Amino acid sequence: MTDMLVKLYRLRYDYGFIEKLEAEDIRISKPDHNQVKPLLQWISGNFCQEAAEQASLAFLSSPACGFVASQITTDDPLGYACYDATGLGFFGPIGILPGYRDRGISRALVLSCLFDMKMRGYGYAIIGNVGPTRFYEDIIKEVAVPDNNPHNTLGDALSLN
Repeated sequence: MTDMLVKLYRLRYDYGFIEKLEAEDIRISKPDHNQVKPLLQWISGNFCQEAAEQASLAFLSSPACGFVASQITTDDPLGYACYDATGLGFFGPIGILPGYRDRGISRALVLSCLFDMKMRGYGYAIIGNVGPTRFYEDIIKEVAVPDNNPHNTLGDALSLN
């Protein structure tokens, strides 16, 4: 797996994706505090319990460190993305319902999180354990950071003893 480093200070704010999705009956927003528990149950039921546990750290912080994509007319969730869940400065997890992928929702959620991180003063964001990097490269035009330890071995690790 590869880690990616995003230079947030180089991102230009462009929220045109919000209007495009709203025209398609999709809203990108931060969840209200009373929406968090049902959202975490939804994440657990549609993705996995581990994702819900990670998302809880982000969505229960104040202010929330993440966004939800939902149908405007029904308020049903379609996807979510968050940051500062697995560590400060880390983006993720992210999840989109299969029937709504390839509609720009993932891109909108990623950019919403990265813009939010930038506004909070982060200079960089880390996207960890990225499988195929093409998805993120197409959105943020950044270069992947090569993994210096692809087999997770400690054979060449520096000893501090």
